[in-house]
Amino acid sequence: MTKQIIYEKMNSDNTALLVIDIVNGCCHKKCEKPEWGITFSKIRQMVPKLDKFIGEYRKKFGGLICFAKITPWQEKFLTDNIKELYKDPKAYYYSDDSTGFSEEFYLLKPQKSDFVFTKNHYDCFTDQGFIKELQTRKIRYFVIAGVFTDGCVLS
Repeated sequence: MTKQIIYEKMNSDNTALLVIDIVNGCCHKKCEKPEWGITFSKIRQMVPKLDKFIGEYRKKFGGLICFAKITPWQEKFLTDNIKELYKDPKAYYYSDDSTGFSEEFYLLKPQKSDFVFTKNHYDCFTDQGFIKELQTRKIRYFVIAGVFTDGCVLS
């Protein structure tokens, strides 16, 4: 019963599609580390399906679509609890990419009407620019899609 009540309240004025971290650093073959068991082949298979879903959402539902880009996985951007994980030298993993390639969208092409932002933390909901945009637009509900949400939750 509760689900039905929420669905009835969701509409294109108060609901946003939030697409998290569909960027090269989380999807592109060049950013994989197979020697560490880090590969993205399943993610790459999913992205065209997500792109189709975004198009259908845009056409049938409308409303705000938010695209979150990753915070660079470099020591200066990491939160203290994530840095703690890397005190063990065997767990060391920082990106050495300073070109911005890792933060570019992988296959997805946001439109001008979309809200695109680079997270200043791993959790979208701690980003004050994002929160302000949601408040301005009176967004209360979300449809969430993306990758590596477990990393964002951990941070």
